[in-house]
Amino acid sequence: MAAIFGVVDFTRPSVRSPRKVVQHMATVHGLSLATDLDLYGDGWVGMGYLPERFQTHPRQDIFYINDRLVTLVEGDILNRASIAAASRIPLDTMKQISLPQLICHAFEHRGPALFDEIDGSYRIIIWDHVDKLLYVVADRYGFRPIFYKIINKRMFFGSEIKFLLKGLEKLPEINPQAIADFLSFGYPISSDTFFDGIVRLPGAHFLQMKQEQIYLIRYDEVEPEGKSKIRDAREAVSLLRNAAITGVKAYSDTEPTRVLLSGGIHSRLVAAAQKRLGYPVATLTVGEPSSADAQIAGNVARNLPSRHYLQKLSAAAFLDNFSRSVWLSDGLLNGLNATLLGMVPFLK
Repeated sequence: MAAIFGVVDFTRPSVRSPRKVVQHMATVHGLSLATDLDLYGDGWVGMGYLPERFQTHPRQDIFYINDRLVTLVEGDILNRASIAAASRIPLDTMKQISLPQLICHAFEHRGPALFDEIDGSYRIIIWDHVDKLLYVVADRYGFRPIFYKIINKRMFFGSEIKFLLKGLEKLPEINPQAIADFLSFGYPISSDTFFDGIVRLPGAHFLQMKQEQIYLIRYDEVEPEGKSKIRDAREAVSLLRNAAITGVKAYSDTEPTRVLLSGGIHSRLVAAAQKRLGYPVATLTVGEPSSADAQIAGNVARNLPSRHYLQKLSAAAFLDNFSRSVWLSDGLLNGLNATLLGMVPFLK
């Protein structure tokens, strides 16, 4: 996946030239990628784009610059025709201009209201170099992550945390709560990352920054679907049980099945559904025997009952295999796992 990153600096005089900061951010793991860098920079903002390393399709225009706006668009936008129509851009014109140019013209016509109309997987950066106003936009579901960190009147942003770490003058502290949340739930339960102060921009949100004024704005208000048809908790439990049994039955048979039992609600539900179907169940837990998860999983296994196996995993063994696990889970292409990959040198 291609990468974007940059900095906006409202300190005066600027601490460092934004253009030079972006060039420095393009040096990752000791390897300078500046020769592949598409770069825009002025006295206030710097933005860079790096294409996919093994890109086979023709390289597209990423920046569009007019007398007011600098527009960077990376990703896929599916409803270009409807955006053009709503912005009074003729269809023939739309076919002849680049995607950043289309978004630039549409933004001039619609303003931030445009963001709610865009459908796709994308990242958009818009810099108004007349009013000195920056917009950083995440797609509706956050498919393409954008991370940012604000320091005084400067904001660093990028599609991967490693670019931010390179641009910062001082490495941030580790965020223990974010690590605990990830190890407990298997995913981040907030926009925080493993690095203190580095935040992931939520899906369907955009950042608006001017001087020291920074706003996080949601552009997609979810419409309520009406009142629930479920009458009470008993009916809700029954529906959940039936759905779990139906799902497990579709992927299981009468052979002994091992359920990876963490002690959490999802693995408990799968194991209980297996048991309700009459299938022989064996459960497996990986972790420290003294941990709360391992003890809860053991209690669940005894109550099923099921044959239970505990694979011991020490903290040292976890760290030794952490880097390899991230790589095997496609860490370079996934925003969350890119976060994990950036953590490895600090954990060791």
